[in-house]
Amino acid sequence: MWKVALIILCTLSFSTQDAHAQLFRLTNETLVHDGEEREYLLYRPRLWRLMRGDRPLVLVFHGGGGTHRQMMRGIRESMHGLADEHGFYVAYPNAIDKTWDFGLDDISQQLGREIDDLGFVQAVVDEVADEHRIDTNRVFATGISRGGMMSYALACFRPSLVRAVVPLAMSLPEAFVEGCTSGSPVPLLIINGTEDPIVPYNGGQIVVLGQERGAVTSTDQTIRIWRTRNQCKDEASAIPLPNPEDDGTHAERVAYNDCVSGAPVHLIRVGAAATRGRADLSTSRLASLGA
Repeated sequence: MWKVALIILCTLSFSTQDAHAQLFRLTNETLVHDGEEREYLLYRPRLWRLMRGDRPLVLVFHGGGGTHRQMMRGIRESMHGLADEHGFYVAYPNAIDKTWDFGLDDISQQLGREIDDLGFVQAVVDEVADEHRIDTNRVFATGISRGGMMSYALACFRPSLVRAVVPLAMSLPEAFVEGCTSGSPVPLLIINGTEDPIVPYNGGQIVVLGQERGAVTSTDQTIRIWRTRNQCKDEASAIPLPNPEDDGTHAERVAYNDCVSGAPVHLIRVGAAATRGRADLSTSRLASLGA
């Protein structure tokens, strides 16, 4: 038995001092949706059994070509630390064949079959809420690259499911524009690099390892669409952000907070040396996070 536990521990690659505690709070869950068994990882915050009241849930989506485990391993130290500190649950859904299906864009059309991933995500939230004390009014979504697309898809087409979304390294796909221009307001925070070689900051074709992966609007157009949807005024504040790693990157937060809906729209714009960081992501880290 101890050998099995050791293998599991090494597989998950935990290195933090409370690795054993995290091991038993991170579980691989399965559910059947549309007649097919689907997977997701669920992380329970420290002292979750003793917490009072319903807790938030954060959905984290891997990118195209990635998996839920790869995404979890890439961010677990920061994400799980925040979950422990603030008392929220984290779910990492897993796509079929490593690709999220939205039923709209070119990549979805190339899958050869329809996969109800939005319904799957709803089923994940429902199951976690059935088994744990989850505040279904505080479900948040984030993800990188195509996982960022999933965050947009939820905000556009299932706005009642999410409280706010944070797409990373992704602007609004052109295929989503018609369905996103109106609807219930959803707070949005985008984190994009101005020199991103994969997802163009100024819009156009996503290119991954030389292959086109669909077109996106520009970051500025994405912000305009969301400001209109959330009824935000033109005035924005721009605040430089510190860079404790001093790696040459610089970033600022552009915030539209004066919104009739009460749902703000924010952008963290990363510049200059972000080129090198995102280029690294497109090669050595592509396999680990899934872009």
